Amino acid sequence: MDQNNYEFIMNQTSQKKPLFGGSKKQRIIIIVAGAALALLLGILLVTVISASSKNTQEVLAPVGGAQADIIAITEIGAKEARDTATINKTASVSLTVSSQNAAIMGQLGKNAKKIIAPYQNSGYEAVLDDAKNSGSFDKTYQTILTERLDLYRQTLVTAYSQTKSAKLKKELESYYAQIGVILGEPTTPKQ
Repeated sequence: MDQNNYEFIMNQTSQKKPLFGGSKKQRIIIIVAGAALALLLGILLVTVISASSKNTQEVLAPVGGAQADIIAITEIGAKEARDTATINKTASVSLTVSSQNAAIMGQLGKNAKKIIAPYQNSGYEAVLDDAKNSGSFDKTYQTILTERLDLYRQTLVTAYSQTKSAKLKKELESYYAQIGVILGEPTTPKQ
């Protein structure tokens, strides 16, 4: 028998092969390809996250705009209303909608005011100013506030139907119920 045939078993000289290819050039190509793949996955992840964020913004922007209008209306009412019942209702609405608005603005992020601006309607200012000058502020104010609260509830129903998030649906449902209590109306929307 020839001993050379089994020499590779007996003489185990370690010949280390590079983990990623043999030459330096191959290793650089593999590293660059890996980095490009990681970058592509990162871009994909950011795209998915921002797409869901835009969806949330599109759903919540009208809600935030309606809330901001109601808050501004209640600020005027707090200064100008004379009827005790109107003052008390103003305080309740202001506290409720302000706390709701804080949560919505937090979800909309640092540009929240800019995001909700297109959904605000300050047409009430002139009407309330005219009512103040004509001596019918409380009645006009109550009408405008009730109309805006009804519109706000409709906006909540629309947002509820547009969102896919169970957590957000529950939050919007809670807002709807809170405003229903203030208005003395049903606390669940008609389906």
